[in-house]
Amino acid sequence: MNVGLAIGLLGYLSTRGFEASAGWTAPELITIVLAALAVMVTILGIFVAILAVWGFGTLRELAREAAMIEARKVAREVAEPTAARTAEEMINQLRMNEEGGDYGAAAAEDSGDGS
Repeated sequence: MNVGLAIGLLGYLSTRGFEASAGWTAPELITIVLAALAVMVTILGIFVAILAVWGFGTLRELAREAAMIEARKVAREVAEPTAARTAEEMINQLRMNEEGGDYGAAAAEDSGDGS
């Protein structure tokens, strides 16, 4: 609003000077009001653009933090049982080999030839 009034005053002073006159004509008044409105809308647009860039950066950072927290939680839920199961399988396999299991048969089974 203040910007609009300042532009109107500058427009008036630049066209009429400092002398008092009968007033503004309709085209002058419309021109001044529309120019002031254009400046105010431009300033509002710049302000909204700055807020949008700031908001996007903040939103991206918050989303990254939430994704990291969720990924760690899921990794713990999946990794612990998988590691325990894998360790148990390896221990059982080692016990079987130590207890007199046939190493040749196990090796053939692992290689896939069957020989």
